[in-house]
Amino acid sequence: MENFNKIVCGITENDDEIIEIGRYPITIRGKLKEAIELYAKLNLPRKLLLSDYLAVVDKLGILGKAENPWMYLNKGIDGRNIESGVSVQESAFNFAAMELKDYKPTEVINASFYRDRNDAGFEIDYCLWQLNSVCKTNDTTMIVNPSPKMILSWESEHSQGKNYYVVQDRTIKHLYEFQFKESIFYTLDDIVEIAIDNILVINRDVKASETSKLMRWANLAKNNILAELPNTYVEDRIDGLADFLKSSFWAVENMILLDSNATNTTPRKKTFVVLTNKEQYPKFSLRILDSDKKCMIIHGKSYQISAADFWRDTITLIQLKNYCIAEKWKITKNQERKYSESERYFFSEEIVLWYKVYHDGKKYVGQCWYRKIKDPEKGLYGKRITAVVNKGLRADSEDEVINKLGDLIIDDRIYPFVIKDIEEVYLSHGIELSLKTLWVYLYQELKSEKNYDQNIFDILFFNGNDIFSSYKLNSEQDISKILAIQLGFNEEDIPLKYLQQLDLFFQIAVRRKIIKTNPIKYILPEYQKRATKRQQEVREVLAFKHFSVEQEKQMVKYLFESKNESINYPRCVTDSIWLIAAVRFFTGMAIREVCALKWSDICIIDDLDIWQIRVTKFLNDKGHITTHAERENWKRFRLVPVSKTLQSLLKKRYEYLIGKGINAEVINDLPIVMDKEVYKKLDERKLYCKPTKGADYCRRLLKQANLPELWVVLPDEERELKTDLYKYNGDIFLSNIKMHLNHDCGFTLGELNYMVGIEPPDTFSKHYCDFSSDLLQYEMVKKMFRWDASYYKLLSTEKMSQDADAYDLIVNTDKDMDLNLNVDAEHGYSIKVDYYGERK
Repeated sequence: MENFNKIVCGITENDDEIIEIGRYPITIRGKLKEAIELYAKLNLPRKLLLSDYLAVVDKLGILGKAENPWMYLNKGIDGRNIESGVSVQESAFNFAAMELKDYKPTEVINASFYRDRNDAGFEIDYCLWQLNSVCKTNDTTMIVNPSPKMILSWESEHSQGKNYYVVQDRTIKHLYEFQFKESIFYTLDDIVEIAIDNILVINRDVKASETSKLMRWANLAKNNILAELPNTYVEDRIDGLADFLKSSFWAVENMILLDSNATNTTPRKKTFVVLTNKEQYPKFSLRILDSDKKCMIIHGKSYQISAADFWRDTITLIQLKNYCIAEKWKITKNQERKYSESERYFFSEEIVLWYKVYHDGKKYVGQCWYRKIKDPEKGLYGKRITAVVNKGLRADSEDEVINKLGDLIIDDRIYPFVIKDIEEVYLSHGIELSLKTLWVYLYQELKSEKNYDQNIFDILFFNGNDIFSSYKLNSEQDISKILAIQLGFNEEDIPLKYLQQLDLFFQIAVRRKIIKTNPIKYILPEYQKRATKRQQEVREVLAFKHFSVEQEKQMVKYLFESKNESINYPRCVTDSIWLIAAVRFFTGMAIREVCALKWSDICIIDDLDIWQIRVTKFLNDKGHITTHAERENWKRFRLVPVSKTLQSLLKKRYEYLIGKGINAEVINDLPIVMDKEVYKKLDERKLYCKPTKGADYCRRLLKQANLPELWVVLPDEERELKTDLYKYNGDIFLSNIKMHLNHDCGFTLGELNYMVGIEPPDTFSKHYCDFSSDLLQYEMVKKMFRWDASYYKLLSTEKMSQDADAYDLIVNTDKDMDLNLNVDAEHGYSIKVDYYGERK
């Protein structure tokens, strides 16, 4: 204790400083995500990814033209003796690194090394804030060991002065130089002699024993040194910070002890140090910083530390901190006034928050906390039991700040204390809760339910009237009447989706034995019947059962058009999501069946030159393949004959995939309709297109026909739209193909029913016919051509078929040799023959 009394020689008190920590997430999407996953799958280090990426951005003009970029780089440029097709690095470079040419270096470096160790909030909102506070206009600055987000943040705000950065290695150095051409980058091992006004040192993922390697750069500073340092480096009186101070003219001005939660990187125990260039600086101030990931609080108490006594002693920073805060329980008058001036925010009858709103010169800022309930009947509350929360409580007006308070109830810093109070004060004594409080109590369990819709409860509890904050189930008014008042509907017109969400809510409350019965249970069936009746009434009004000739041409022309002038393929070939509409238009198949098709489901009868689609399965709501056998829906098992136009489209799609370098065996295992046109990582499970997405593209195609949209607007469209689009009733694609097959193509009733999967063939009938036989399938394709011919002609005359490929064939022959040339071209060909030498 005597040593402590010598070291701590004074205390000054100020207000706590609250610093908001912003969110700086590192998102990895698209080709960058695929590249990182591929390198990991091939057990290649991420440093190799960076060096490969550097080669791409450095030599893109050359490598972009090479047939095999990896081979050209290693053998053609670097002169290495290598062979193609041997190393996994070749695949990684060609199919991953080359795809990153459009990404910025900061994006690739962030995704490769900083996603799991992201300290951007602390580094930007605290460390750079401290650096900015000491910088003057046109000052030179240096940041040692910065993260990509630190560089981006500093560069965006300090373009006037000269900026210097010291990074880990030369690969990263060169990458940054491509992006930040006006700044200067060094590596940790470089030796330079320059003078810098202000230097910030960041110890992220550097061992304490190697911190001196970072601090070596601090000697270049003229005015200010700020450093985030490991506690063990500060406490090391021989080789640590004390040794740095002895060998220089610097002295400690401030130390801020960081909470171990302030950063995610190692070492976790750190201190932020501010050094002054005054060699004789007998005292420095010590302050304590607490962090909860969303904000940081620098305690108002500043402890004056005797520098000489601190460096002579062996005391650790944690011991010093514990001594300083030993009497922290004493509350100053300023703090008492702060609480007495606060106001209450009544979230519900049972839940109350305390808050203050003040103006910081720019915006209105709120502070919010929760106090323990002592006596709910008398409205007595105890001390504050949560942290002071101010994250997200900034707005242009005081009312806007107050409106945001309700969102904090389910904040992780407040929610557990609210739940504990509800259990101890109300539920344990059998006191009934208001509906809004009951929702808060069950929130975590509700959130895990698949069918839970937060938007519904936002409307019920946070929009307009606040009836449910005091409404209890034992009230004289029925919940349906209260619900109608809250929503502004007549009681009989309450949308079904609100009742379904409340039914889910009350089911959980009954299961948890908080309430005895579900009040929605008995009124829900009536509303469900009512909704079904409305749906049928709307469907009766719909007059669209088939398309006009002009409407069909508009849709087909849209599918056949090329998305890109430079690519001579139809839209539905280069973007297979449109094949859903094409397959449905020419076959009448259900969306779920089309989404489940793989290329292996295509059957080809070479002798007759016809294709068939084997339909045995569909994609369920969860995106899982389900066979019709599981539903015992045997009539859906069928071989659907493919019309000439659809056959041509599928052929072109197959050729397009082959042209992308995909092996035929791989193609057979791919879905015909892919959710995304991704060819590098062909994970079958992720490539199936969801039926809801397919339905959306079918609706987009219908817009090309200028159809009125009345037929899809149903009473509860969010729920019913998704299900009814796949049913026969109201499916215009199905009714349209039935009309053509019946009237234009002359299908028999048995052929029509078999093709659309309405009825299975009656094998016991004397008129039984096997519609899956090759000859009958051929006959059906011929019949369909009566309707299909005009579209087949339209497809064959598109620009893609007019632009012919040209080939030069040079043959050396003996004078007496005959030359025969066979050309197989679907849309015709032209041959020009030139003879060189003596002509026979």
